[in-house]
Amino acid sequence: MNFVYSDLQPRNPFLNLALDEALAQEVVQLPEFRSGLRLWANPECVVLGRTCDVRSNVQIRPLSGSLISQRRAVWRTRPMICRRVSGGGTVLHGPGNLNYSIFLNIKHFPGLYNVRRSYEVILGMVVRSLRKQGLSVAMAGLSDLILEGSAGGCKISGNAQFRKFGMVVHHGTLLTGASLLHRIADILLHPPREPEYRAKRSHGEFLAALPDNFDITSFYNCLSAEVGSLASAGDLKALDGEILSRAFLRARRLVRQLYARPEWVFEGRIPDRDVAEEAKCLVNT
Repeated sequence: MNFVYSDLQPRNPFLNLALDEALAQEVVQLPEFRSGLRLWANPECVVLGRTCDVRSNVQIRPLSGSLISQRRAVWRTRPMICRRVSGGGTVLHGPGNLNYSIFLNIKHFPGLYNVRRSYEVILGMVVRSLRKQGLSVAMAGLSDLILEGSAGGCKISGNAQFRKFGMVVHHGTLLTGASLLHRIADILLHPPREPEYRAKRSHGEFLAALPDNFDITSFYNCLSAEVGSLASAGDLKALDGEILSRAFLRARRLVRQLYARPEWVFEGRIPDRDVAEEAKCLVNT
């Protein structure tokens, strides 16, 4: 079983983050599962990496009102602060940003136990999908993608992984709109840690958006083909509706237990024993 699921309607950001974990837990129970691809989008929100400190990464003052809310009227109009279960740095989601998640059953891809090798393989698929549109893209650092041709290379994509339930779940961002670059400069501080190739450049100097002629549908089709080829599966199939419904139910439970809990969002602390038991096998990369 190899699935593809695309939903670019901005949803509750806490639910969207939880859905990666919920999908992983659902599909890995299927004995024939090998790989999957999800394309998704968030409303404007700050997404902290698993171990990121809020005050070292975020300028709180530009964020007005509630920073955690399940109310649609709130998260649609105000940036929320969220935390994912994967490592890596803090990013800003919102209009002008596209997210992709790739799910790989480690039983079928034992070569991906090695973290660096897994990034090379997975980002290689993303690079080839972008190059199909004539974009000059390359890997930089462990987990970034850059547009070549500018001094030092400008970052267009950041990536992170979590490993849980016998799965590698790799999720990444693509900057597709220049408007988001200004918001990043307004809201995110210069990161406490940076890859060597950044060379202390400001957000404005370091980040770039894909050109206006970037085609999401073409990227989606190309990346689907890449994942299908890796899994020797040919075309990926649309995710079964029953599995998706179960994943959303599981994701909503995870939101209540973890993703929208203040101790998780602001401190990176797992709130209680039940969630700790569910998350104890987590390995962040």
